[in-house]
Amino acid sequence: MCEFFTNMDTALFYAVNHGLENKFLDIIMSIITDIGYWKIPLLAAWLCLMIFGGKKGRITGIVLVVSLILIDLFNSFPLKSLFERTRPCNIPWLDARILVPTSNSYSFPSSHAANVFGMATILSNKYRRVRFYFFSVALVVGISRIYVGVHYPFDVLAGAAVGILCGLGMLKLEKYILQRIEVAQ
Repeated sequence: MCEFFTNMDTALFYAVNHGLENKFLDIIMSIITDIGYWKIPLLAAWLCLMIFGGKKGRITGIVLVVSLILIDLFNSFPLKSLFERTRPCNIPWLDARILVPTSNSYSFPSSHAANVFGMATILSNKYRRVRFYFFSVALVVGISRIYVGVHYPFDVLAGAAVGILCGLGMLKLEKYILQRIEVAQ
């Protein structure tokens, strides 16, 4: 059974990494997957949320920061160390198209996917009218990780699951804390 999933994961990896190959997507997916391009816009959006978002925006901003720290720590240390899956870009016989600088860190689950799906879950709960956009961005980021050659599809799927579950957990924790604050007042 495990071999079946490994073969399916590898076939899906090739379908995205090689099958969708074109010069336009090479540029776009390399930009989408690189957090360096997004630090200033994300910081600006977070500051706008904190300054102009009212009480709801400030609470959301705090929950997002705490969530990102916790999701990244949980995903990067116990989970990746537990599974110790080598990235496709670090397997020479796999012939992955590698479009970004690579890492020797483990691949499963994808931290990019966990973080972005965690944020999408929280933001979608707070701003329901635009939740389609949050999850669309998360999905494109996840696909970009496969396209640029640093993750298998199941790495991204598992990262998405971790992010969604952690995001839901943070929303429950936020609700609990806010109820306790109300009771104390």
